[in-house]
Amino acid sequence: MELARIYQPDLILTDHMMPHMDGKHLCRRIKEDPDTRNIKVIVMSGLYKKDSQRIEVLRDYQADDYLTKPIAFDKLGEVLASWLTPVPVSP
Repeated sequence: MELARIYQPDLILTDHMMPHMDGKHLCRRIKEDPDTRNIKVIVMSGLYKKDSQRIEVLRDYQADDYLTKPIAFDKLGEVLASWLTPVPVSP
């Protein structure tokens, strides 16, 4: 949470299960904080695969997206690209 406030990333990709604070509670704190609420948060999990669990994280914890692991590298790239604004490349 402290790093999100300091660096203001465009997106945070977090695991659902983490020590100290799980990903869904981290997401809720990010979305409730006026300084970080605009950061996109994607929660991912290899344990919780039911649609009801995905819907809970999206609705109750305000996650922007929820991914089920394992995630194919190409699929992860597509999801991240869909949430991030492309950076113009100079010629």
